[in-house]
Amino acid sequence: CKYLFDYEKDAENFQDENGETKMPGWTYYDTQNGYRIFQNDYYIPMGFSYDTYFTREEYDNAGESLRHLMLLKGIVLEENDVEKVSDLLTQYTDHQTPVYTQAEYKKDCAQRASMACDSFAYDNTGFTATFQSDKERLVFFSVPYEKGWSAQVNGQDAEIIQCNVGFMAVRVPAGSSTIRFNYYTPGLNAGMVLTASGFTALGAYVAYHKFRKSRSTATQK
Repeated sequence: CKYLFDYEKDAENFQDENGETKMPGWTYYDTQNGYRIFQNDYYIPMGFSYDTYFTREEYDNAGESLRHLMLLKGIVLEENDVEKVSDLLTQYTDHQTPVYTQAEYKKDCAQRASMACDSFAYDNTGFTATFQSDKERLVFFSVPYEKGWSAQVNGQDAEIIQCNVGFMAVRVPAGSSTIRFNYYTPGLNAGMVLTASGFTALGAYVAYHKFRKSRSTATQK
């Protein structure tokens, strides 16, 4: 996240007596509406790329307390997706043991931010991002994957790769690109057809019974 809001009257204070933040990587920004606002110096914009990957098995075997840091170093791919993007990414090997220090965290965040989208905007049906790169890359978005998502890169349909345990990425060519994700609720069309059919059947049923009732009344007269 980019900002942290700390309630002024909270017992815990993220600043020391000199006004310096106690949190590495966070800087005091302002105080507004009773909240102290801190800005993340290591903020990574929405939509970014990697140079390396881990397999899902490697991720699952890692300690749970390190997994969030692991995701800053490489994207996590399911086994059946590795071959699809192996030309874009290299795998962490056994002799490349990840280092998890404060300095390494800062370095990893800076690297991800340097490979991030130029813009990101969402609307009622999905989101749009722009990306620039000197080579083809796999661009990751921390948006949960569902079957209703579809993607286009520069107006062309693109395959969505499920990665990082339930999120999404797409291949993007070198140069400037526009990435578009659209969401359409699965089964919505079928549901609308069934609903319309149901109302039609109900209308026919009501009309039929009115017709029978009117004939019965006419016969009795």
